[in-house]
Formats: sequence, structure tokens, C-alpha cells
Amino acid sequence: MIATCAAWCVLSFAPTVGFAQDGAPPKLDVRARVEQALLRDPATLPTAAAGKWADWDATKPLGETLVRALAAGIGAYQRGELGLALAQFHGLLEVEPDLPPALYHAGLCYFRLRRYKDCATLIERFEAAAPREIGATRVLGHSYYSLGRYGDARAQYEQVLAAAPDDVEARRGLALSRMRLGQLDEALAELESVLAKKPDHADAQTWKAQLLFDLGRSEEALASAMRARELDPFEPKPWYLVSQIQLDLGHDADAEGARARFEVLSRAASEIRSLEALLLTDPHALGPQRRLVEVHVSIGDSKTVRERLARLVSEAPKDVELRIFALDAWVALGDEDGARNAALELERECADEAAAWQRLESFWASVRDRVRQVQASERYLRLKGGVKDSR
Repeated sequence: MIATCAAWCVLSFAPTVGFAQDGAPPKLDVRARVEQALLRDPATLPTAAAGKWADWDATKPLGETLVRALAAGIGAYQRGELGLALAQFHGLLEVEPDLPPALYHAGLCYFRLRRYKDCATLIERFEAAAPREIGATRVLGHSYYSLGRYGDARAQYEQVLAAAPDDVEARRGLALSRMRLGQLDEALAELESVLAKKPDHADAQTWKAQLLFDLGRSEEALASAMRARELDPFEPKPWYLVSQIQLDLGHDADAEGARARFEVLSRAASEIRSLEALLLTDPHALGPQRRLVEVHVSIGDSKTVRERLARLVSEAPKDVELRIFALDAWVALGDEDGARNAALELERECADEAAAWQRLESFWASVRDRVRQVQASERYLRLKGGVKDSR
């Protein structure tokens, strides 16, 4: 998203879905509106008269009613409630056909829902409605690329870069499009440009390794693949590349070790994608969220475990089962600091739950904190006996 998009994200996120011309929210069931939005073909949204928004300027304020409705949709989008966001943007587009920021953000929703054709439909309309905002249409290039339309993707990225030459992700997309079109040297040059601006870009480093390997430059490819693996150790592709390049160089033992790790990460990545797909339309579902934590624990990805656990416990901060689950996750990772913090949070948030103190007794015993172990034992026995804790 280019800088001018910040002007679209204003005011508080109003909790409405759709609105009437006078600003009054309609009396419609939110769940029904969300289901309707997810089922709707965006091509059926009404269109504006040609040229209506040609002079639209993202820096100029919209009316208060439009701004509040737009902000509500953006708020839902940022919370991961993509169906709710779509319902909001659809409501806007019914009232103000082809309103550029509504088209744009609805397109982003479709992209995150992996509905790339629908995303392209709306971002193409956005581009036609507000041609001066071509620099914001990187996501259209991403959609074309995801649909296998590599020539269209290349052309789109080139237009974006003409307007926004510092857009690193558009340049990465251009590199991959060129690669798919067989322009390997040109693709490699674009990736070098990406890495010059952002040396820690793991995906660009991975594709650089792939291109170098395809060009027969195995020693350079290995160095790049190793760097990609260092930058993103839980992504399967760098491990696969390392195994293939090591094999090509005759380093069979190293190749076998990298291949084994690739297979572990590949299975995990497949399950992660499936679980994340479930959360796209039901972001508060606890089952997939818990399983995601377990999968990330299994591969040792403590950074993502921390992020996922924070999201999970935010669903029900006082839920003793979730708090114990969080503690168990840190114990399984072997992260002493994470486990201790989770234990202290369990004490604080679930102080009246016998199950909490029963788990804490065993945890403090495992880390040889005798004082806390005894305190937990006493609290557990008191609560189990039905005596309310007065503290």
C-alpha cells in the first residue's frame, strides 16, 4: 500500500456493517450480511458513470458518513475479520459505486482470502476509476502472478514501479514474473536490486539461490541458500535448495541432513496453510488456533508461538484451559523464560481456579522453585476444598 493510502485509514473504527444515505445503520443481521458478502460475485457490484472519480485525491477528506463506514471496514480487515470487512465495503460500494478506497480495500480482502480473480476484478476497477493511483496497484500484479498470468503481472509491476520506484515488493514480483517468463538474467538483476535495498529479505534471497542454481552457479547458489535459511529457518524452500545444491556439489551427508529437515518443515507448512485458510473466514475459531500453536511448537518456532499464543489467549484471557495450554507450549519448547512468564500470567488471571494451581504446583516443582511449589499446593487444596481465596 502506498503512502497516500494512509489518508483512507482515518477516524475510529465504527462497529457498523453497511449504512443508509442518512448515516443510520440498517437493521440487518451481521452474520447474514457477512455470508452474503462472501458469496457475492464482486463483478455484480454497481458501477459509476465513466470518469466520476477521475479527479479523486486520496488526501482530500470524504464526508463523515463515508469515512466512518470506510474506517469500520478497515478496522475489521486489520482484525482479520475479512468477511465482515467485505460486507462493509460492499455496503459502501452500493451507496457510492466505484468509490476508490472501498474498491481498493475490498480487493485486499479478496487477496487475503486467496480469491485472486475477484481481487483482480476490483483492483482493475480501482485503477480505471482512479488512474493517478497506479502506484497502489501492486496487489493487482500479485493477483495476476497467482493466477499464472505472468505477462500481465510483469506489465503491472512495471507500471507500479514507474510510479513508485522504491516499492521493494513490486520489484520482487517483477523479478519472479521475469523468471516465470524465462528471463533468468533479468530476474536475477531485479532480485539483486531488492536485496540491495533490503538485505534481510528472505524470500528474495531464496529465489536468488534458485536462479543461481538454475544458471549453473552452484557455489554462489549455496551461499545464497544458506543465507536464506539463516534469515527464515522455518521456511521449507531454503532447506530444499540447500539439499539439492549440496547434492549437486557432491556433499551427500550435508544434502541428506538438509533434506530431512525440509521434509519436516514441508509437512508443517502444509498443515499451517490449511489451518490459516480456516481462520480466514472464522478468525476466532479456537481449535485451529490451538493446533497452529502446536505445529509451530513442533518445529521449534518460538517467535511465531509467542505471536500465536498472544492472539489465542486474547480470545478469552481468563480461560484456565487456554492459560494452561500456553504454559504447556512453552514447556514443550524448552523456553524457561517463556514458561515462567506464562506461569505467572496463569497465577494472575486464573487465581480462583483449582486447575490452575494444580498445574502450577507441578510446574514450579519442575523448575525447583520450592517456595512457589508449596504456595501453589496450598492454594490448590484450599480451592479444591471449596474455600474461596480471599486474596
